[in-house]
Amino acid sequence: MQTARSQKARSARPVKRGEQPHALEQVADPRLVMHPGIWTTRLSVSWLVLALAVPNYAFAAAKPTAEAAVAKVEQKLKKQDIARMAELIRHTPVELNAAELEHDRENNAVTAKGKVSIKQGEILDLQADRATYNLNDQTLHAEGDIRILRQGTEFKGESIQLDLSRSSGVIKKGALNLPGPGGVATAEKLELLDKDRAILTDGTLTNCDCEPPPWILEADSLELDNEANSVTARNVTLRLGGVPIAYTPWWRHPLRKERKSGFLTPSIEVSGTNGLEMDIPYYWNIAPDRDATLTLHPTSKRGVMGKVQYRYVGYEYSGTVEHHGIYDTEEDSYRSLSYLDHLHKVDDWRIHAHVETVRSDDFLGDFQQDLLDGKSRYVTSSLIADKLWKREDGHMAVEAGLRWYENQETNVDGNTIQQLPYMILSGSRYLPVWDRRLFLSGSGRFDSFYQMNGDATQRVDIAPTLRYSRTMPLGRLSLAAGVRETMYWMTGNPFSAAVGTDQYQHRESSMLSARMDFKLHRNFKQGADSRFANIRHTIEPTVQYVMNASTDQADIPNYDSRVYDTLNTSPQNIANRSFTTTNLFEENQYSGVDRISSGHWISYGLTSRFLGRTKSDGQVRELGHLTLGQRYAPQGHRDYQNGHSVSDIVMGGRLSLDDWWSLDSESRFDPHNKIVKFSDSSFTVKGDLGSLEMGYLINRNENEDEVIRDITLDGSYKLAKNWRWEQEMDYSLEKSSMRSWDTSLVYLHDCWSFELTGGYRLTSTSERHGGGFAGFVVNFNGLGGYGIK
Repeated sequence: MQTARSQKARSARPVKRGEQPHALEQVADPRLVMHPGIWTTRLSVSWLVLALAVPNYAFAAAKPTAEAAVAKVEQKLKKQDIARMAELIRHTPVELNAAELEHDRENNAVTAKGKVSIKQGEILDLQADRATYNLNDQTLHAEGDIRILRQGTEFKGESIQLDLSRSSGVIKKGALNLPGPGGVATAEKLELLDKDRAILTDGTLTNCDCEPPPWILEADSLELDNEANSVTARNVTLRLGGVPIAYTPWWRHPLRKERKSGFLTPSIEVSGTNGLEMDIPYYWNIAPDRDATLTLHPTSKRGVMGKVQYRYVGYEYSGTVEHHGIYDTEEDSYRSLSYLDHLHKVDDWRIHAHVETVRSDDFLGDFQQDLLDGKSRYVTSSLIADKLWKREDGHMAVEAGLRWYENQETNVDGNTIQQLPYMILSGSRYLPVWDRRLFLSGSGRFDSFYQMNGDATQRVDIAPTLRYSRTMPLGRLSLAAGVRETMYWMTGNPFSAAVGTDQYQHRESSMLSARMDFKLHRNFKQGADSRFANIRHTIEPTVQYVMNASTDQADIPNYDSRVYDTLNTSPQNIANRSFTTTNLFEENQYSGVDRISSGHWISYGLTSRFLGRTKSDGQVRELGHLTLGQRYAPQGHRDYQNGHSVSDIVMGGRLSLDDWWSLDSESRFDPHNKIVKFSDSSFTVKGDLGSLEMGYLINRNENEDEVIRDITLDGSYKLAKNWRWEQEMDYSLEKSSMRSWDTSLVYLHDCWSFELTGGYRLTSTSERHGGGFAGFVVNFNGLGGYGIK
């Protein structure tokens, strides 16, 4: 035997085959890698429900012992696998470093002491204070500050005993350090059953890398199964700051980031409408391309709701189907919401099917859901197919489908207008004349409008337009000429028609427009103290003349057109367009097809911009812009301006001299009555401590008998290192009351967060439903959120 002194100098070289058999099987399989980051989607069941409903002794008989698990594994272990592993160990070189090495030839064992490092290819990477390897039976015993690393999974402990050929062993006071986002599991005893399975006795689990971790899961046993991709814990206690806050007798989640069937994170909330509510969802991993979520939603005031969500994805198609249903004990009726969204590509065609249907009024306000907008008056279903052909000199497109609307503010949908079906053909092309400055575009469409009371209208619209554009010394000249033919076949008494007999109506119209866009600019060099190398100031006047001629439109229905007043909700004005700087130069003052703004008028506006080129990166950013505009109509063409020669004045702009603040505004002023009809302004500030956006909205209809004046606030402020305050508010100045608000006090940590929240939800008919909420939520990184709100 070599002396310790002589062996020290040679400790760094690999051990040769002639000196000893080769050693060291790896401690754990590289696939045994935990991913606590997905705990949020794999909780077995509600902590509180299990703690109250399931007694401890119910699980006592099911708790396996380590001996039983070992016996079960050994029954499956084949002798040829053990022989194959032993052969691999014998033929894989070993690199051993230590302060002292001793070789016991009689027992065929090697003992290493002092900063021991043993590496054997990809099989094993071990560090310890002392290690003994028995070459005959291929066992390894190590003590003192042990670390074993195998393909990203790190094991630590005070001592370890390994059977290398069987990939089994025991680590006392063991720990597993996980790669990636982090996570630590510890145990008084860590038993490696084979390359895929391990049991931690009296263990803890946390997703926090900091010391000490703010929260941990304590369990009598933790069973890791890499083959089944699961970790199962029994008699689990969740501790926050050392204080127990929740308990469950059984808990499971996946080791890897792979979908796995199981209960999801439950949630609890309290609302004035439904009382105490709870979501208990179960996730079903049907197949790699399909899954489903089944949710039980009991409420203390209205009964138990069931929710089903089914998702699927395939080659060039995907979709979601969802249904919420409840027999409402308070209203003694069945209420439900159904939803479908399917997208399919067939060659160059895109097919989109979308279904929204609600059985009972006020469902969207009474029950919290994320599928539909609770403020919307209508829910919409549609089936649409479209295709686009692109060419160098233009394009062609086709779209066909149907739309179905449900009015949420009435039980009777007899007058609600449905679009069953419709088809639109459109195209454009540059003509090979005048240097390709001539551009032909057009559209043709068919619409069938139907009402449940039996009234119907078929509409055909054809609208070609010829456009010419040319760059001039001071700007760009644009000319346009178009014609339009619209035909209606009416049956019964269509709700949007001015006549009530079965008949055919049509309208003919023509359009001519000329527009000139000027652009003047001047550059200003900046001094050495400025962040900009230069600033450009532009003045961009625009003037446009439009002449529309149309036959009488009094006897044709109006399904989709509306002029720019903003609050009149007459059924004949279902499409809303606000007169702003964005549509100042439209060639039709109506939206849609059914109305043409006959007459001629001149639109004129002026836009001024300030652009700055930064010295640091040479980028050009807009410091601000302002647009002013108005329309003029001569005598006899003022129907759309309340008989006045000039329209309201529209103004819009943005100012942002620095990155940390901005001011945005859009307004419309009535010069005849000296009143602001519409204004929407917001001021935003951003900084290291947070952000704040304050807004002011005023909106008057044309008769000035209805006014909306609101103040809005949306802010987030850092109170301390980990504390943040967040606020959303909408206050009505007209009613001197809060329309909606949501305030939260939030504590943020790398491993967990806490939110105390309260507020009032706004819906489309908030006088009848909606309601306030208050509560708290605790979110654990990797576990999900728990609380009441």
